[in-house]
Amino acid sequence: MTDEVGLGETAAPRTTAIKAGWICFCLGAVTFWIFGIGMIFFSAAFVFGIVAMATHEVRRGLALFSCSIVAILLIPLSMMFLGVGALGYAATKAQQAIKSSRSSLKSLPAQATPVVKRSAPAINDSPTSEAAVESFLRQAKLSAVITGNPAIAVINGKDYEVGQELITPSGARLRVTAIIGNEVHLRWDNRGFAIALP
Repeated sequence: MTDEVGLGETAAPRTTAIKAGWICFCLGAVTFWIFGIGMIFFSAAFVFGIVAMATHEVRRGLALFSCSIVAILLIPLSMMFLGVGALGYAATKAQQAIKSSRSSLKSLPAQATPVVKRSAPAINDSPTSEAAVESFLRQAKLSAVITGNPAIAVINGKDYEVGQELITPSGARLRVTAIIGNEVHLRWDNRGFAIALP
């Protein structure tokens, strides 16, 4: 009878170490993903596996010991590989975004050149002065346009800059408003005219 009591007393600690070890292992598996707390539980399961092997529960203690070692080694490695994979994925997405933004910038049209609107001569209340201006413009000779700062237009042998007045033989005053390319734009009585090189 004393032998049976001795067996019962030694069986309880063995089972307790194994149960406590597996409980720690499960808690480690659940809590490792929360701030890495599970490493403490895996370490406790590792210790309980050693205790179980020391109390003659070699098979069950070895199983607990082996699982704890595998968890302690594999879970940090898997976390590292997941981190490297996530970093690589983010880098790939960033490169794709950069390439797409570069291609969209290349596909943008070039800056549009400014369009110069020319107003057609309107009918004037005094047809003689209008006719005199139009007659002068038909006979005026734009012999050269010299680009520079300021640009100069040579009309009937005289040099004109933007802002200067050109006086016709009939006395009408035309103001040079722009010298663009091979054309000189003039303004008279709120009307726009242009003379081009022949």
